[in-house]
Amino acid sequence: MQTMADPTVFSERLESLDILRGIAVLMILFVNMPAFVAPFLFDPVPLIDGIPDRSIRLFFDLFIENRFYPIFSFLFGAGFYIFMARLSARGLFAGLYYVRRVAILFVFGVLHMILFWPGDILHTYAWLGLLLLLFVGRSPKTMFVWATVLLVLGVLQYGLSAVGLSFMWVSAVQMFEAANGQAISGRFQEVLNAAIDTNDAMLPDPSRLSEALNVYTHGSWGEWVGFHLTQEIPVIFQQEIYALFGVFPFMLFGLYAAKRGVLNQPADHRVGLMRLLVVSSIVALPLEFVIVYLSTVDSPESLARLLGLSIQLWAILAGWTMSFLYLALYFLWGVRDTWQRRLHFLAPVGRMALSNYFLQTVLMTLIVRLFALYGKTPLWLGLVFVLLILPINIVVSHVWLRTFCYGPLEYLWRIGTYGRMFPLRCKESSHTARS
Repeated sequence: MQTMADPTVFSERLESLDILRGIAVLMILFVNMPAFVAPFLFDPVPLIDGIPDRSIRLFFDLFIENRFYPIFSFLFGAGFYIFMARLSARGLFAGLYYVRRVAILFVFGVLHMILFWPGDILHTYAWLGLLLLLFVGRSPKTMFVWATVLLVLGVLQYGLSAVGLSFMWVSAVQMFEAANGQAISGRFQEVLNAAIDTNDAMLPDPSRLSEALNVYTHGSWGEWVGFHLTQEIPVIFQQEIYALFGVFPFMLFGLYAAKRGVLNQPADHRVGLMRLLVVSSIVALPLEFVIVYLSTVDSPESLARLLGLSIQLWAILAGWTMSFLYLALYFLWGVRDTWQRRLHFLAPVGRMALSNYFLQTVLMTLIVRLFALYGKTPLWLGLVFVLLILPINIVVSHVWLRTFCYGPLEYLWRIGTYGRMFPLRCKESSHTARS
């Protein structure tokens, strides 16, 4: 019996998961970019002007937004199964190592929030990851049922809000048009006032917005840290409970898929994957249509943020659905040899996803700060920054992993997880296997 755990070596990894993780971490930067360049916590429903920015926003809402953190969550759940199964097979107390693992991830996440950027997701994965321990030894059916119930609760929460706000907006616009500048009375005026009040509730607090813009434009790094701690992180923690319905279900689906063998033998599950593809496509199509419609209609200025919030809610529902579609597509066709060869260059990005996630934060923060662009960056310019950073992620990953077995943060993560030092540099045979 082995008494010492070793980190997963390259030969034990599923490269298809590294590639998928690489895709996800690169796409996450598109999602996070607007929050790097503007005070997203204090203006959560910003107004978007100009055809280029509105087109980019629509493209994000249709194909990128809310689609890749579910995939990351799915991979986290799958990784949990692989981690626990590997250590348990060696006769080790896998739970202890796993608790260390998520504790260190939580520390990484909190440091990321405090020192760099409050939009961190790592701390959320960490505390939700602990809940996965409740499903050790459970049947795949139990995992699937819990995941489905939690996701349905999330869909009901966001879906009912999306429908209600959308109907409120449509009714208010119809009243505007019917009034044609004349006064409205009675019940119609009450409905219109409620819509306007809902819209006004989303207006940013001028003082907090001004403080955020001033700190991020002119403040020192110490002032940034203080602002994160006192103004932003408390807001983030107040919203953590929602992750139980939007993140944790996908972790459970990942755990379910790994236990069923979908990840390493997707061909054996082709029927189920095809069913998932068809169902997710049928559900996603009308949701995408609603987003297109709401994003291309004109709105009175006094109701613009109400419309924007409606679009955000529909985009959450569409994003969750499309994430299933993307996963089905990947495990049906992306894992085939032809596509694996084409996408092989993304595997190093996935193997050091944690380091790349931090690198994205550092580079985006530097660009915005050096050129004093905080609060002044249109989406099209932010997109340019993303397209400049992503090749850096890819090149750095390849260069680093030619010499080292793990990314720099992954290495520290493993030291803490396994409680010992081990070589960072790979042996020659490992280089050969990786190429």
